[in-house]
Amino acid sequence: MLVKHWMNQPAVAIASGRNLKSALALMKQHEIHMLSVVSDNRLIGMVFEDDFNFRFDNSSGSAPFHPKENNAPVDAVMRRDFPKVTTENTVEETAELMLAYKMCKVPVIDRDGYLVGTLSREDVLNVLINLTGARRQGILFIVRLKNRLKSIQDVTDLVRSYGGRMISFLAPSEDNRSKYRKAYIRMYGIDRFKLLSLNEKLADVAELIYVKDRPEVGRILE
Repeated sequence: MLVKHWMNQPAVAIASGRNLKSALALMKQHEIHMLSVVSDNRLIGMVFEDDFNFRFDNSSGSAPFHPKENNAPVDAVMRRDFPKVTTENTVEETAELMLAYKMCKVPVIDRDGYLVGTLSREDVLNVLINLTGARRQGILFIVRLKNRLKSIQDVTDLVRSYGGRMISFLAPSEDNRSKYRKAYIRMYGIDRFKLLSLNEKLADVAELIYVKDRPEVGRILE
């Protein structure tokens, strides 16, 4: 999933040369903790909340720089080395970056360096919800099966034979050398009166870990 399909547009930014007072007002207005700095719409830096206390003067490398009454330009305290992604990066790559740098949001640029949006933790969670089909509810089956294509097909064919339609299928492999993997299968349209029978049949082709129905129904098997 590419960042360009899930990012927020337009990005909130401040122009190079504006002062910290303006930056702080902009952050408060939009209830954000970090702000992109642009020059001719190109991303050149980032300002974070803690930058309003003090930053070390890059020219000396040691002396603390105190912006007097927040009238200092954002360029004086902005960070020039910071994580960013392009529209062609994947959401997964961006999530790894956010975890590594403990960031709640990252700026998104196009191939020419122009700021075009941001991707936040909330956006990543939205991707997860859509990817797993959780928003559409249904029944979630978690099984442990042999790490081969036929095992996956046996499980999905069996569930479909009970009238179910697949919303999502996730089968991450933790180790390519492993003989088994877990599969997360979300289905809807299954006759719940036949669910116990389906569970018994699933046990013949895979190890059934648990089945989770809608929140109001609860966990069926564990």
